[in-house]
Amino acid sequence: MFAPVRFTRLLLKTAALVFLMAATGQAQYDVGFFVEKAKANSPRIHALRSQLEGNMLQWRRIEAENTSPQIYLSAAYLFAPYFNNGGNLVSSTPLPDAQGYDAGITNGGLYSAQLNLDKTIFNGTIIGALEQSIAADNAAAAHGISLEQRSIQKTVIDLYLPILQAQQLLEVDDTLQLRLQDQLVLSRELAAAGVIKQTDFMLIQIETQNQLMQKRQREADRATALNALFTYCGIGDSAGMIRLLPMIAEMRRDSGESAFLKSFQLDSIKSAADQDVFESKYAPQIKLLLNTGLNATELPNIERKFGVSAGINFSLPLYDGDQRHISRQQRELQFETIASERRYFAIQRQNQLKNLKEQILLQKKNIALIEKQLGEYAGVLDISAGSLRRGNLSAVEYLAILKNVAEMQRSAITARITYCALVNTYNYWCW
Repeated sequence: MFAPVRFTRLLLKTAALVFLMAATGQAQYDVGFFVEKAKANSPRIHALRSQLEGNMLQWRRIEAENTSPQIYLSAAYLFAPYFNNGGNLVSSTPLPDAQGYDAGITNGGLYSAQLNLDKTIFNGTIIGALEQSIAADNAAAAHGISLEQRSIQKTVIDLYLPILQAQQLLEVDDTLQLRLQDQLVLSRELAAAGVIKQTDFMLIQIETQNQLMQKRQREADRATALNALFTYCGIGDSAGMIRLLPMIAEMRRDSGESAFLKSFQLDSIKSAADQDVFESKYAPQIKLLLNTGLNATELPNIERKFGVSAGINFSLPLYDGDQRHISRQQRELQFETIASERRYFAIQRQNQLKNLKEQILLQKKNIALIEKQLGEYAGVLDISAGSLRRGNLSAVEYLAILKNVAEMQRSAITARITYCALVNTYNYWCW
């Protein structure tokens, strides 16, 4: 009478084995795969790397502007006519009665075509200040890349864990579904033989359908979470069947130093560099001037007006409304603000780490308690299933035990995922 039951159970176990073999054939990815993909596709990291390259080009331009001579061509023609000047429209010595601009201003006109060379010398102060400013920008961009990579790793793990949780919960659902299907076939035979009530068979049938609906909803939630992970990482298609590998959560050691605080240090360095650039304009400026070519005020004998000239231009700012003192006061206010923000952040970080440590410890105790309870439940399901077959246990009692075990397994999975999430957050701040 029970041969069909044994045959059906054999088919179910074979189906479960086929399912597991198919699962192992799915594409498998660990969290590191998604972290690297997100870093490679991050627009923020690309922008910061472009900024680093742009800073190098900017330095080359600054260096060329301040160290290389400026060579350029210039040409000019000035027409300043005189009237009532004995018929000469252009002259550097007009008649007393001539009408026109003062010859001392216009020289009667200008014909100029020259090759010029300008070279600023003794400008090490401005070059050094600009170099420090570019170096501060480079340091900030490089640190920004490190911060972004750190943030990406935390975000990817935060997106990875819910998918892993759903995947593990689905495995519990599959195991529960197999047990229910097994008992459904058996209870049908037992109900037909009068060993158990027909209502017991119907209860197991209803519970099987309920669990199937919950499984489908969990599959939909997993697909949504998987799509969010793929989208964040810049991966095109998440429709394929994939399997996420478990991850190990290990707490970092808090060295007491934080790379986050380096951001405030870099802000101070940048502010000081900007002040040095501003103050460099008060340094003496010496420029060498050299030109050669045509420079004439009259057309007669213009072919003899080719020559060379050289000179030195010196400038030194003396007073500009005390702008230097005002700028220094502004920088001091910036330094105070940065220092205040740094102190506040350091306190926040320490409090955050302390709170996370306490939560992690509590979660570890919770996991240990759940695992102990699961150990105590070991074998209970097989015993209760046997009692159900013999009619010594009602379907209501069996389903209660089955659901309790499944719920405890789900609680264990949720507790482990929560532990991993807490460790992930702790490791993010412990840097």
